[in-house]
Amino acid sequence: METSAENTNDHFEKDYYDIGKPKLKGVIEVFKTFYIDDYRQDIERWKNIAICSDQSEYDNSESRENLILFTYQLIRLVEAFYLIRQKNYNDEGQKFSSEVAATIEIKSLARDLNKQERENPFKVLLAFSEVYAKPYAKNELLDMLDAAIIYEGSLPLYKGNLVLLYRQLDFMVRLCYRITLKKTAKE
Repeated sequence: METSAENTNDHFEKDYYDIGKPKLKGVIEVFKTFYIDDYRQDIERWKNIAICSDQSEYDNSESRENLILFTYQLIRLVEAFYLIRQKNYNDEGQKFSSEVAATIEIKSLARDLNKQERENPFKVLLAFSEVYAKPYAKNELLDMLDAAIIYEGSLPLYKGNLVLLYRQLDFMVRLCYRITLKKTAKE
């Protein structure tokens, strides 16, 4: 059996799913896989499971309280990105002209955003990035994923899409910080 490096490359190839660098157009892909209500339900389910999971990062009351507050803001962040996607891109991923975008009225699926936030969802991104440092947000997502993976209780949890959901949420969190960094640098 030959073990040269050039022979092993032929055998170990696999497509890698990646939305790519966090760019605004990436929100098109994020909402192709999961609908807005899927995100809400899954984030709530992850929160509940994380609170119930043995040996997770949420063993103490302060961690659980932080998780509850974080997941509420995470849902708001997802809703803001949903509105940004709906106002800026059609279903094929083509950007609307500014004239067309100005005429689009969103029948709000963003239940947790107020009228001003629905009109300017970038306010939600800015608020999220001001409250949560980027490392905290990324670690909280990983802790939620970890809690869901190790959960062995009776609450229903489909584990088949945990990593995909984590990647989608991580993408939105990274995009949030990228956008807000650019906006604050301009000011």
